[in-house]
Amino acid sequence: TIKITNKILEEHSKRQLVTKFKSVVIGTQEWMTENLSVKFFRNGDPIPVAKTKEEWTKAGRTGQPAWCYYDNKSGD
Repeated sequence: TIKITNKILEEHSKRQLVTKFKSVVIGTQEWMTENLSVKFFRNGDPIPVAKTKEEWTKAGRTGQPAWCYYDNKSGD
């Protein structure tokens, strides 16, 4: 069973930023309708940006948090 809803999930942080995420419920699971797009952890600390493929690979290899733009292109 797929149930499409207009449910909004809100994320609050120390910075008092509110990000709204739309979701869809499929059976007993709830899925976001788009990729997660945040630059801060819930406690307000920034998530480091990986600006190159090498930085992204290193973050994954060392278990460090990071975010990046698709194909390292900020305009996409």
